[in-house]
Amino acid sequence: MADNITNNQHMTEEVQHSDPAHTDPGSALVIPDPGMVIWTWLVFFLVLFILRRFAWKPILKSLEEREESIKNSIGDAEEANRSLERAMQDQRTLIDEGRKKAAGAINDAGNTATAAADELRENARKESEKMIAEARSEIIREQENALAELKSDVGDLSVMVVSKLLDADLDNDRNRGLAKEYMTALSG
Repeated sequence: MADNITNNQHMTEEVQHSDPAHTDPGSALVIPDPGMVIWTWLVFFLVLFILRRFAWKPILKSLEEREESIKNSIGDAEEANRSLERAMQDQRTLIDEGRKKAAGAINDAGNTATAAADELRENARKESEKMIAEARSEIIREQENALAELKSDVGDLSVMVVSKLLDADLDNDRNRGLAKEYMTALSG
């Protein structure tokens, strides 16, 4: 094994002494070789031609399509955002209108209730006035009936008193006594 290592070292020294370009391992990369430069440029332009001929158009087309797709997506997102804003504004408007209608309905209901209560009070007042008027009329009729009955009774009494007086002696004192007696009997 030691022999292999020494053999490798000898070969490296020989290569370095035989080729002046290989004296420094890093210098071989910097020294231009005209054949290598020509082949490198030839391969480069061949690859460039093939790429331009067959690959660039599909790649550019794909990039343009992607760019257009992104622009469309951005446009769609902006339109969706505007649509959402319009919908939110419409919703706010509807909510405000609903609140106004509800407030109006509450006010109308309050006004209707107040009007109904006023109407009920007025009807009750009219009904009570009507009942009072009917009661007064009834009282007046009853008074008139009682007065008529009293007049009738007084007339009957007067007739009875007169008939008793006529049946009895025509004595003044006695007539007065009989009248008082009958009147006492009637009132008692």
